[in-house]
Amino acid sequence: MMTSKKSIPITIRSKTASSALFVKRLIWLYFFLLLFEGALRKWLLPGLSGPLLLIRDPIVLLIYAVALENNFFPQNGFLTGCIVLAAVSAMVLCLQMITLALPLKVLIYGLRTDFLHLPLIFLIPVFFKGEDLVRIGKWVLWISVPMAILMAYQFRSGPDAWVNRTPGTGTGMQLESALGKIRPPGTFSFITGPVSYFALVTAFLGFALSNGRQFFPRWLVVVSTLASGGALLVSGSRSMVLTVSFVWVAFVVGIVASRQIAAGLWRIILLLLCVAFVAAQIGQKEIFKEGTEVLSARFEAGSGSEKAVGGITGRFLDSLLDPLRSLTEVPLFGSGLGLGTNVGATITQGQMGFLLSEGEWGRMILEMGPILGLAFIIYRVSLMIALGGRSLRCSRVGNLLPVLLWAACATSIVSGQIGQPTNLGFLVLIAGLTMSAIEMEPLSEVRPAEKRPRFTPRRFH
Repeated sequence: MMTSKKSIPITIRSKTASSALFVKRLIWLYFFLLLFEGALRKWLLPGLSGPLLLIRDPIVLLIYAVALENNFFPQNGFLTGCIVLAAVSAMVLCLQMITLALPLKVLIYGLRTDFLHLPLIFLIPVFFKGEDLVRIGKWVLWISVPMAILMAYQFRSGPDAWVNRTPGTGTGMQLESALGKIRPPGTFSFITGPVSYFALVTAFLGFALSNGRQFFPRWLVVVSTLASGGALLVSGSRSMVLTVSFVWVAFVVGIVASRQIAAGLWRIILLLLCVAFVAAQIGQKEIFKEGTEVLSARFEAGSGSEKAVGGITGRFLDSLLDPLRSLTEVPLFGSGLGLGTNVGATITQGQMGFLLSEGEWGRMILEMGPILGLAFIIYRVSLMIALGGRSLRCSRVGNLLPVLLWAACATSIVSGQIGQPTNLGFLVLIAGLTMSAIEMEPLSEVRPAEKRPRFTPRRFH
């Protein structure tokens, strides 16, 4: 029996669609593992804390394998730049392996940290449409409620309580905030997880309050807003307050930039007033009063120690500028990829720490050398600026989600400590979602999940 010529492309398309759906599900798995791998490492499988640190790496490699086989990778200058930097870094790794007395696994971990996950940023928009962003937004808002409750319980518990256990080390290692309280990490390993997660929550709350309100139940928006406020009060983290505030600033900028959203501004104000009233009643609870006191004490202590360098802003700028001032003092090919990460410190010194620099720019320059390190910094800054410019243009035509998501990841793209796997995961996820939101269909064409058409991959240009 002969096969018709028309049946061949149909078979190919069917295989491609199946592979695309498989990759899409892997990205969802990446998302859920990012949220709960800390819980696995701390409570469920503490004996496997080390291997679970890299639990998302096989998922990423499988995504890349399927994408290469089916030609899913988009033609994108930033993706090409990432591959070039990774190739040059691999050559530097070979030189460092010969000239430096460092374990090979430290060097490989450093290469993995900088470049293994970054290409996923450019694959996410190939598979995630507007309806997928709405679905992930609903999950993010739903999970914010139990996450906030868990953080409140961790806040009230002692530093040595089981709920405040640290992966791989047991209890007593969570970062202290003030007045004897720790910074509750939720399901994550450390407070850096909630910082990124609630920035993402805030981005979707802003979207739900503006031109995306038809996709999210109002009660869910109200409850998630209250949960986010509660999590913020018990966090004891200035970074969380500043990051969430930056997303709300982007919300205001988007409102001003979009004439379409301005027409419904009174609804947003009314909803926010209702939330503020309920929050004021909840705020009378002892735990939130205590949280406010701890957070205030943390800001006061930080302001006192940073006064000499111009406050928190001066400290941040110093972390960026100091490595640039010492470029000529850094070895040409660096001190070793991965040496500046906590994993590198644990392997070489037996305990976590920052052997090279606590700041991300310092780590990149000292690990890679002045030329390659500076090139990587320029790459990350350029990516942040490019996403920010396109996101702002979207807000001008009524699509506010990109600028909110961009605000949630902008500082991470520029100077986030990607040697910490959770930070890296959120950077990749939120930056990829930002690209998806930029390419999102007009909101009038986004349909509920049950009315979705057959999935077809798209490319980001």
